[in-house]
Amino acid sequence: MALGVNSVAAVAGSFIGLVIGGLLASADWHLIFLVSVPVGLFGTVWGYARLREVSAAPGGRMDWWGSVLFAVGLVAVLVGLTYGIQPYGGYAMGWTNPAMLGSVIGGIVILGIFVLVERRVAEPTLDFALLRNRTFAGGNLASLLSSIGRGGLLFALIIWLQGIWLPLRGYSFERTPLWSAIFMLPLTAGFLVAGPLAGIWSDRLGTRPFTIGGQLAGTIAFVLLAVLPVNFQYWAFALLLLAYGLGMGAFSSSNAAEVMGAVDPAQRGSGGDQVAQRLASQLDLPFVDRAIPAAVAEQLSVPVASAQARDERREPGALRLLVSAANTAPLFGLEVAGIDFDDEDQFRLATEVELWKLAATSGGVILGRVGAVILAGHPRALHVRVTASRATRCRRVHEYGGLDEPAALRLIDRTDRARAEYAHHLYGADLSDPDLYDLIVATDKLSLGDAAEVVTAFLAVSRL
Repeated sequence: MALGVNSVAAVAGSFIGLVIGGLLASADWHLIFLVSVPVGLFGTVWGYARLREVSAAPGGRMDWWGSVLFAVGLVAVLVGLTYGIQPYGGYAMGWTNPAMLGSVIGGIVILGIFVLVERRVAEPTLDFALLRNRTFAGGNLASLLSSIGRGGLLFALIIWLQGIWLPLRGYSFERTPLWSAIFMLPLTAGFLVAGPLAGIWSDRLGTRPFTIGGQLAGTIAFVLLAVLPVNFQYWAFALLLLAYGLGMGAFSSSNAAEVMGAVDPAQRGSGGDQVAQRLASQLDLPFVDRAIPAAVAEQLSVPVASAQARDERREPGALRLLVSAANTAPLFGLEVAGIDFDDEDQFRLATEVELWKLAATSGGVILGRVGAVILAGHPRALHVRVTASRATRCRRVHEYGGLDEPAALRLIDRTDRARAEYAHHLYGADLSDPDLYDLIVATDKLSLGDAAEVVTAFLAVSRL
């Protein structure tokens, strides 16, 4: 629900801005630009004074090259498009303008360089590996398409209301900015009502009914707006705007929750995932937690969601690390969509193949997947267990995931039970058996950074 409310708040703000802009434009159109200055200053000061980081922060580094390349490339493309819609050389449009061509082509080249850089840096601004997750990629694509549709709708309605419909009803052009925003308030109301309600209900019923239903409602509203008579009655127009707002509010709220839920949070409690990520960064090796189900899905030609459903997705009590002294190129390609599957042995063998493939090629840091059992005989595998007391794990889950104590304990118990059953059912293994590991690190009195240093030091003396 929280993600849904946050998403709807951002969308609703754009509509509320229409009303405020209309009020200011009635007085002086320059004010619609100046008003952003105090709002921006207030937001900066308030955010600095009140906002606090409550999620995991494993010491990430700023990707300066990626940030600069993306900003410069995107600005260059947008500037070029701006030149393209301006008259040039006797033509109504400027698509032959050398400045436009140079700006757009140069921006595309810079964005291409951005993609290459992001695939090689340890902590990218845009992690393209996330796009292997069908839910994450599909949800973001749906959000992009929805935003394009919403932007086009606002553009068309504002021009229509201000330039035609309102003047025909006696409104002066000085008053149309304000009244066009007022007449579009049903759209804002739909967003504000549907967003929080969809967030509450999707927590109980799942997100799919609201993402699909919301887009369907928005599509129907678009069709009906297209066939609305030119000299329409306002009540019909308002009802369609309300229906579109309700549909898109439900979609935006649920889609945001589904997209963020597709990315595993740092909620394992013992700190194993943070230690693994720090260690991967220190050794310049890939951290391949989420890449394993993506690679298994590609190998079996099934949706990633199917592989994730069978995958050992969280490991609160045991971290098994495969470490080799080699850098790596991207390990796995894009996933292959296909039919679902329900073959446990097939999934188990596919996971083992991916682990041994990684061990035999580039190496990396692997979280979970019963690696201590599968790679027990590998001469260059270091198996590490990261442990912590129940109280420490509960505290960390609260800090990293923002969960209260009862929810944190339920999460710990559920993931512990799932991991133990996974290992016992498929391999007859007990993850608490110390003989499985080369090193056991207790993190109750160690910072996660210190724990990573311990593993690094042990690796150095073990001469793997």
